[in-house]
Parts: sequence; C-alpha cells; structure tokens
Amino acid sequence: MASDDDPSPTSASVPAVVRDGLVAAVARRRQGTLPEDAALDAVVELAAAPRDGEWLVRVRPPGIDLLAGHQARGSVVEVAGDDRPLIVTSVEEELRAAGQRALDIVPCAYGAERDDDGELRGVGPARGADHTEAVIQIELASDVDDGTAAALVARLRVTLDLLRAVTDDHAAIRDRLRAAAAALDALCETPGAADVSPAVVDAARTVRWLLEGNALLLGLGRRKAGAALEDGAPPELPDLGLLRCDPRAAGRAGTPPPVGPDEPIRVVRLSALSPLHRRVPMLRLDLWVPDDAGGGTAEHLLWVVARRAAGAPLASVPLLRRKLDRLLEREDVVPGSYDEQHLTLLFQSLPEDDLFGLDTDALHALIGELLAEDRDHSVRVVLRPVAGSHAIAALVTVPVDRWNRVLRQRLERFLLAQLDGDRVDVALSIGGGSSAVTARMVVHVEAGRALP
Repeated sequence: MASDDDPSPTSASVPAVVRDGLVAAVARRRQGTLPEDAALDAVVELAAAPRDGEWLVRVRPPGIDLLAGHQARGSVVEVAGDDRPLIVTSVEEELRAAGQRALDIVPCAYGAERDDDGELRGVGPARGADHTEAVIQIELASDVDDGTAAALVARLRVTLDLLRAVTDDHAAIRDRLRAAAAALDALCETPGAADVSPAVVDAARTVRWLLEGNALLLGLGRRKAGAALEDGAPPELPDLGLLRCDPRAAGRAGTPPPVGPDEPIRVVRLSALSPLHRRVPMLRLDLWVPDDAGGGTAEHLLWVVARRAAGAPLASVPLLRRKLDRLLEREDVVPGSYDEQHLTLLFQSLPEDDLFGLDTDALHALIGELLAEDRDHSVRVVLRPVAGSHAIAALVTVPVDRWNRVLRQRLERFLLAQLDGDRVDVALSIGGGSSAVTARMVVHVEAGRALP
C-alpha cells in the first residue's frame, strides 16, 4: 500500500547528478555497502519528489527491499523532508503511541539544493551543507491495513508540524529566556538591590542552567502576571513553539498564584505528555520578568528535562538547591551529619521532573513517606494522587540488582489492573542511600472512574 503522500517521480526521471548524490549518501550511511537496486530506487524517487518545505509520508507493504539490506517483515513507514533535531525519536515515539512497534529504523541525511520550484538539483554530504534533508525508513512489526496506514500518516503529519514549530522557534525561545534572565540580573544591580529576594538571583541562574542543554524547550508564551495561558488571555509577545500551534498545549494545570518579586519562578508538572521526543509529562516553568514600569509580566515555558541533565549536581540547579535547603531546615538536620547525607541522597534519587514539578510542601510530604518506609532499606513504595490530572503516582525504590525489564513490566500490569488505568508513564533515576533504582510510575485512570 502507499499513502496519498506519494508524488514521487520515477527513478529513471531523476537527474543523474541527483541520483548519484543520493546513492553516495546511502553508501555513507551503510559504511560503503549498498542495498538492492529496488531499495535505492524507492529512496531516490521519494527524496527527489518536488516539495515546498513539507514532509512527505507514506506507508508501503511488507516484502519490499529496505535500506537496511533485507526485505521488510512488516509494513514500512517512510518520511522525507527537512532534517530536523529530534525527528527520528519523535517519529518513533508517535508510532509507538499509535500501537506500532518498530523493528528497524534507518535515517539517511544529506545536503540538498533545490530550485525555486522545489525541484532537487544537487545532493552532497550533510556535514557543512547549508540545507540538509533526510529520508527515514521505519520497518514495523505488523502488516497494517489501509485504514491504519492512513491514520498513521495523519498522526505523523501532526507530529512533524509540531516539530517544525518547535525547531523553527528554538532560537527565539532561547533569546527571550536569556533576556528574562538578564532583566532579573539587572534588578539585582539597581540601587536598593539589598531588598531584592535571593530567589530572584536563583531564578536567573536556574534559567541559565536550562539553557545549557539541560532542557528540551517546547514552547514559550508571555502573559500578564496571573493570567492563565490556557484561558486564552492575549499574549504580551508572540507565542512560540507548541504554544504558537495551540495555547491549550499548556495543559489544564489551573491558575497558580502569580509569580512576582518574592517568588519569581515556579515549576508545575502538567498532565499533558510531550508530543515530541520523549513521551513524558511536560513541565511548565512560570517566570516573573520585571519591566521598567516597576511591575512585570510572566514568561511560561513548556519543557521536559533533557537526558544530559540526569544526575546533574544539585549545586548547579539553584531552584533545586533552595528546595533541598528548605527540606533540611524543616527536618532540623545538622549540617555535615549522617541525617543530612541520607536525606540529600534520598532527595537526589527522585526523578528530575518530581524535583522540579513538586513544591516544597509536596516534596516534604513525599520524603517523609519514603523515610517512614525506610524500615526495609531495600524496597520502598509510596502511592499518591497527581495534582492537576486524573492519575496516581507510584514511587518504587528497589536495589539496582533487582531491577530489570520483567519486573518493570509486571509492576506496570499490576498497577494498571489495580487502579483501572489506561496508560502508565515511567521515569527512572538511580541513586539514593544505596545503589538503588527509583521508578516513578504515573497511572492515568480511565475516564469516569474515581481515583482510589
């Protein structure tokens, strides 16, 4: 089968210079070896199709020759278009969300030159090219019917459009966040700065930590302080990324108290999953931005923790350092004591989006429950509702040598059955007082059923 996104020319009609360039790109991807001619012809036809910046998506039947060098065991999804960051993982995650398992994924990127009519006129190495494109070939585990194929194409189009918005606006999001951090810094340097809350300094430093590659920036919107993004309040500046596509992407997290000079930064976890890259609940950072009139506005950032942030020292994240200090104060822990070391390690064992997304009161309650469960130092289990969503979070800590895929799957099935769940999201971290794995399993309860 082939989807309706299939305006490809025949391989024979593609200019030789274009075909040779695409064949060379495939050879580079396969370390000098080439697949069957039929696989090359199909890729050449798809890559050479004229387009005006749009991605082409199609689904083909099992049995075709693949770039990987074998025949497809299931249906094959092919995507061609501009090469963008996160495109491979976003496509894979969308297919997984649609219930499709990928057996093999082969991306092939190349430098491309197109004329004003969108015709491909030249192909070269991707590295150093002014413009790069890619063909991605995904071999599915199953043979999908025509209806399922059409639905997959439609879903991938939506995902790719969101990816375009996020990557197109990435530089603008960074610029606005840098400007917000600079405004907070300037406030600390003005006459009378001694009266400025230390939280203002922490807010600026936390934003810079995010910009060091520790966050995947998904969307940004500026509103008057106290206005909710999801209520359709007019923006102070243009919405960017996901919020440019749909302000409701901020999720129904309610309208928290406005950020301001005393509490310039706040992070809440949303029930909505990131539609790109990793399918984990998004975080929303609310940041107060002072203005010349003495008031201020609020920037609202949609983001998820980047993988490189895992295990980052708490001292490098001022917002988290302040939360930990407050917890230590509440527990009246003596500096340098065993209790300080134990509580700090327990704090660090929590998943990063828990640390960011829970306020000090919620973290204190959670740490207290974990300490109460510490009678058995090998296993801890805590269940709690997730604020702002119809879900229950299970926090399970086990020794690292006991954790494996089978145990994870058994826990997921058990929680789904016991809590009437229809989806479970899992985040893992390693740490704690011993070598342990902490799994946060958020079980989304079926609509219409009460939370246990």
